[in-house]
Parts: sequence; structure tokens; C-alpha cells
Amino acid sequence: MPPTTLPNFQFFMLSNGLRVCLWEDHELPLVDGMVFVRTGSIYDPPDKIGLAAITGMLMRAGGAGGRTGEQLDDELENAAARVDMRVGEGRSALLFSALKENADQALATAKAVLTAPSFQQDKIEPLKNQLRNAIARRNDDARLVARRELTGLVYGGENPYGWKPEYATIDRIQRSDIEAFWRRYFFPANTLLALRGDFDAAGMKSRLETLFADWKAKQDPVTNIPRPGDSPNSGVYLAMKNAMNRTFFALGEPANIVKDPDYAALSVMNAVIAGGPRSQMVQRLRGKGITEVEISANWNAGLDHQGIFEITGATQPRSAIPVIRTIREEIERVRTSEVSEDELRAARESVLNRMLLATDTKPKLFEFLISLQLAGYPTDFLQEFRKNVAAVTRADVLRVSKAHVDPGRLAIVIVGTADDFPEPLSVLGTVTPIPLTIDPPKPEAAKATSANVEKGKQLLDRAQRAVGGAERLLAVRDVIQQTEYKFVEGAGGAAATENDRWISPAYYRQEVTLPSGWLTVYYDGQYGWIANKQGSGPLTGDQLRRVQGDAFRVFFRLLLSDRIEGRVLNGVDDNVLEISDAGGQSARLVLNRDSGLPEKLLYETVPLSGPSVWVEEDWADFHDVAGMKLPFRGAAFHSGKKVADFTISYQLNAGLKSEELIKRP
Repeated sequence: MPPTTLPNFQFFMLSNGLRVCLWEDHELPLVDGMVFVRTGSIYDPPDKIGLAAITGMLMRAGGAGGRTGEQLDDELENAAARVDMRVGEGRSALLFSALKENADQALATAKAVLTAPSFQQDKIEPLKNQLRNAIARRNDDARLVARRELTGLVYGGENPYGWKPEYATIDRIQRSDIEAFWRRYFFPANTLLALRGDFDAAGMKSRLETLFADWKAKQDPVTNIPRPGDSPNSGVYLAMKNAMNRTFFALGEPANIVKDPDYAALSVMNAVIAGGPRSQMVQRLRGKGITEVEISANWNAGLDHQGIFEITGATQPRSAIPVIRTIREEIERVRTSEVSEDELRAARESVLNRMLLATDTKPKLFEFLISLQLAGYPTDFLQEFRKNVAAVTRADVLRVSKAHVDPGRLAIVIVGTADDFPEPLSVLGTVTPIPLTIDPPKPEAAKATSANVEKGKQLLDRAQRAVGGAERLLAVRDVIQQTEYKFVEGAGGAAATENDRWISPAYYRQEVTLPSGWLTVYYDGQYGWIANKQGSGPLTGDQLRRVQGDAFRVFFRLLLSDRIEGRVLNGVDDNVLEISDAGGQSARLVLNRDSGLPEKLLYETVPLSGPSVWVEEDWADFHDVAGMKLPFRGAAFHSGKKVADFTISYQLNAGLKSEELIKRP
């Protein structure tokens, strides 16, 4: 490993408390910047996990400094510059880059994103959908499943390093939460600005002082997250996933922090255990005839928190148990006897090579050193670490192994099913199953405070006026509404037709035509019947509940909920209205921020088959019908996944009679 030459950094603090690091580098006519803020997912409230991620994304996508996100994109593209936001666990970074002549513009844009984000309301739901889609796909990659479940076991459910977002935690996040999170963590004393590139440091210091002079936000210092317990969840865990032709696994226990005096020796120990194809463990597995195996060990000490010692990999199901036994044996070996001189030499080289690869370019070195600075490490950490690694002895490896690792403390996660393995997993210890279930999205009812109720009334009044007025809605006595669905490929790709007939206040008939057949239901506000080609019968159970929900959400009646006894209005957010009734029905209307038109309807329902789902209907293409603006197109999403596009047609006040609706086919 060649000697590490540290750049000539200049550290100083602006008058507002913002820390700055400058690195003059005239090799290329470029300026790169990083704004590090001490915040991230570990500071999420436990009931709103995902808040940090949405805040970071919205700061960039939701506009800033009086410009929309799209306007920022255009300006940056024209200047050949970029500004991006990255949210981590305990640290978030605003990254920007530009040609030298456009550096001031990129800096000004980055400053606007950092200090004056607009938080466009219409951007929030699409960003939430990105996180919902990630939740829906989070069990697709078995390798990531093993590592995620191991992290949760090692840190425990009470520590935010082990948390993961759920639909419910995402759904609870509102614009007011995002603004409050930004105010709490984005202030000068919690921030470090680092610049590298072709500039004069003295001149840049003056420009930065002027640029950030008006950013005077202050908050209490950000506190540390409590350390996790000492491996409270050791044992064997089976993450239940079918159809696995390879077995993925992850083993681990708590590690230390980088400041620990034993960090260098533990890094070497880690490389001894599984530092590559020359490690003793890989050689032992080959001696047992196990060649189709991937193994990687990582002593993931944190800069400012306790990390995880993890060993991850994949093999054939028939080899999984022998591989895990060998891992345990290898850990026990380094705890009970000194490693060989050859192993020690190879491990030290492996550790130094990893460090070299992590810092072998100026951008990587710059970010690494600034990360150390943000966590309070000395600037000569790299040189000292190299010296410490070179000084590690066989006795040091034995000493730290005895003190810090124990195969009996390991949490072991295996992804698959019990039938995948030729012998029972219980030979490794008591097996605890981990069902990889994902709770369906289902936003909770908002608290009916007097302020929320008043906001709800105002929102519904705005929606009524935007559509055409309450009087025109009241004038609708009956409706024939036909909806044509075209399902996406992932939802079957077929077409369906739904014909709804409604007579005020509560008579409702629905006729659905599918490729597989037809279905007709009737409901009079209390009772009803259901019919298909097999016959007919009373409307009961889930099907009754489904039709009650459909009748509750009839467009014209829903928008008159302030005139229906028993319905409660709740203003969930600036443009989100929740409507519920004493029977347990509930729906959320999302109003367009500019026009006030209802553009989304969200609710839970029981489909024609299968468990209940959370539905989102996006409405568009509003046209005038009898003096009212009604949606003629839309898209439907089930549990965050798009299932269909649809078109709607209407006949109002066609003179429908209740005796027509009650006739059975």
C-alpha cells in the first residue's frame, strides 16, 4: 500500500456556525461540493419511519427558493451542473458539482435546497409511492432479506438502526411532519460544507460568508442514539421464502465503533476469518468438497455508533448446514489459538487493500476524510490506522477474538424453507421462523380534533365549489355511471366493465362484467342480494361490506358528506380530507392543491376475491357535465401497485326507479 498523502485542507467556521472545509485542487476546472447534515433514518419517529427519506427526497424534488423542482432541473441542466440529495442512517448529504464558471450558480441552488425548500404538496404522494413500492419488493432479493433480518435481530426492535418502514408508517407522514423534521435537523451548527476544486480558498471563504449570511436557524444539539443491547436475539432464524435454488445466510453480533483501540486488530481478525479465497475457512470448505459457496466477513464498526460483525454468503441448500458449522468452528479457532504468520500477513494486506480501494480517488478520499471530520476523528486517522494494522500481532488477534466474538452469541438468519435442507436446521440450534409478510397499506383514521374537523369542513367546501357547487350536487337525483377497466399486464392484462346505478339517497345496483363471467349486486341502504351465473342469494359478509363501501363512495354523495348524518370530516393535511361514518366506512379525498378538484380517492375494500386491499384511484381529465366538473379517466392502484387504467361515462337524472334496480337478472 503506497503512503497516504493528505490534501491541504482548510477548516474554518462561518459567523452563523456553519463548519466549512476547503480543498484547492486545480487539476480540472471543476468544483465539487458536499453538505453533510447530522440526520437520517435513525432520527425517524417510531410511528413515522421513512420521514427522513421523504424529507430528503422532497427537499430536492419539491423545489426551493421560489422555484419548482422542474425549474431547478432545467436550470442545472443548462449549466451542466447537478444537485442531489442522499439520506443515510445518521448522516445525510447534499451533493453538487459544476464547471468552475458555473460554481456560484450550483452553490446558490444547493444553498436554496438546504435552507429554503418549498416542499411542494403534489410531490409528496409520488415520493410516498416510491417507498411503498420498495416495501412491496423488499422480499424479492433473498441476499438483502438475510442482511436486513440480521440487522433487526442484532440491534433489536427498540433501536432505530434495526427499524424498517412499513406502509402504515409511510402513510402517517404529512407535509407538516416533513417541515418539522427539516427545521429540527437542518441548521448551521449541525452542518458541514466541504468544497473541492478549482477555486481560490480565500476568495471562496468570502463568497460563502456572504452566501450563507442570512441562514441563522438555531436548534438544540442533536443527541446520540442509544447503543443496542449485547446480542439479545442470538439463535437460528429461518426467514420463510419459497422456491429457493440457493440458500442465502447471514450471521452476526454487535461490533464496536471505529474509535475503539482494538479496531485495527479486529479488522485483521475479520480478514483472517473470511478475507478472501486464501482464508483458512474457504480452504477448509474446499477440503470438505464444498466449492459452490460465497462468503464475506465484515467488521462493520460505526464511526459514531456500535456496528455489526456479519458473515454473509450463499451456497447450495445441501451445503448450508456444513457451511454454517464451519463458520462457527473458524470463529472458535481464532478465539482459542493463534493464527499462523501467513494468515496474519495475508489478513493485514487484505485490510490495507480494502482501505486503499475506499480512498483511491480524490472524490472517495475527500468524502471519507470529511465523514471522519463530521464524526470528530483526527485528520491523520488514515496514517494512524495503517500503522496500527501493520503493528497487529498474532497475539493481538487472539486477544481481541476472545474479547469481542463468540459463536454462541451469533444470530443466524437462513432464507428458505425447512424442506430445502437434507437434515433439519434444528441441528444448529432451536429454530425460530420469520414470516416474510408485509402488512397491507391501511392508513389509520385521523384524530377528530375540533381543529381537524373544522379543516375538514373547509376542504369539503372547497371541493364542492371546485366541482360546481353544492346546489348542483344536490340536484343529482340518480346516476348511471359506466367504468371501463383495462388491467395492466401484472394484473392479468384483461378488460372489465362496471355499470353502477344509484338513486338518492341509498339505492345502489352494480353490474360487473369480467372475462370469467358476470356479477350483479343490489343494496338499498340496509339489505341486498348478489347474483351470478350460478344463482343468487342474500348479500352478507365481505361482499355486503364491499358494496356498502362502494355505495358510501358514490362521487356525488361523498361530496355531500357534510349534509349526511353520522359522517365525520377530518382535515388530515392541507389538501387531504378523511370522511368516515358510524358504520366503519372511511375514505380519503386528496384535492388538487391549485384547483381544489378531488384528484385521488383512497380507501380499503374487499375485492371480488382475496384479502382486503388498500386502493388508490387517481382521477383526471375533468369535463363539464350538467354544470359540474367530473373525472373521465383515471388509474387504480392496489397496495401501492398499479392494476388498471379506466375511463368513465355518466348519465345524470335519467329517471331511474327503485323497482328497476331491485330486479334480479
